[in-house]
Amino acid sequence: MKTAIYATLLHSISTDAKPQHSKCPAGENSWCFYQSAIANGEKPNNHKLNVGTPINEKFLTKILPIYQRLASNELLERCIRCGTQNANESLHSMIWAKCPKEIFVNKRRVKRAVTEAVCEYNKGTVRTIVETQKALGVATGGSTKQLATILDCRKQKFRKRRQNASNKLALKLIKKAIHKKELLARRREGMTYGAGQF
Repeated sequence: MKTAIYATLLHSISTDAKPQHSKCPAGENSWCFYQSAIANGEKPNNHKLNVGTPINEKFLTKILPIYQRLASNELLERCIRCGTQNANESLHSMIWAKCPKEIFVNKRRVKRAVTEAVCEYNKGTVRTIVETQKALGVATGGSTKQLATILDCRKQKFRKRRQNASNKLALKLIKKAIHKKELLARRREGMTYGAGQF
């Protein structure tokens, strides 16, 4: 995991004069254009055209501490077995529920999903919908408020249920089954998502 974290940084600061792809995954199917070209026996293309988010090396001293924190053992231990500190309430899970990573969407859609998720995370579904519709000059119907209230109540019930000890065991079994399913899919289809793949 640490290698993958640092691979994104080194990949982004690479130039034609100074390629830094040692931590990028090797092979024909690598997300790194440089490693992929080498595996295919070709000359790697221009970095300016292929590095999606180039970073000037002079900013490395400012960015490196962030990457060091991301790659710290303390943080990575919390991510063992694809877990998060609180998967139900994590902002990322709310964003990806509105805009899945597996499906390509345009920038506008991603921005909308992030905005909606942040509002719902901070204010709740009811308040977000009411305030959004008020700002747009749209009257909020009773059914809309009722559905939003049901969603908020469902989230609260789910949160309480997750704290129950018997449900924690059931959740572990479910996570194990999901992990097994993902492994089988990865073996069958190959890697469909990886750090730095755009």
